[in-house]
Amino acid sequence: MHIMGLDTVLAVFHHLCVFGLFVILASEMALVRPGISADTVARVARIDGAYGIVAALALVAGALRVLYGAKVTEFYTHNPIFWTKIGLFIAIGLLSIPPTLNFIRWHKALCANPNALPDAKSLQSTRRFVHFELALLFLLPILAAMIARGIGYSR
Repeated sequence: MHIMGLDTVLAVFHHLCVFGLFVILASEMALVRPGISADTVARVARIDGAYGIVAALALVAGALRVLYGAKVTEFYTHNPIFWTKIGLFIAIGLLSIPPTLNFIRWHKALCANPNALPDAKSLQSTRRFVHFELALLFLLPILAAMIARGIGYSR
């Protein structure tokens, strides 16, 4: 495949993954709230599993763009905005750990006892983490647009 064609395919796939992350986190925000049902706990645990997969795919697609895309690797590696974007992605990933652990804990508790729904404090804490993830995720496309226009790039 021609390099421009490969770059386009990787760019589209990368963007679709990031849009998918928005959808998944928005779904988690909508589902994790007071009055959550046992069925919803199981659903949000599956959705969060998809979040991990889509995040990994976004990372792989982004890395492939850096290595095999239309721009030389140095275009990215010599750009502090690129590294800010990578750091932000890592921060979002770290923020996703507590909710994931809660989703797993809630699901296990429900498997052991069908009446073991998460308490209000755990729901509130989990929602806060998901909210922060979603808020930070909005910064990624802004940084990506800056990178694409060469802002921050220096040889």
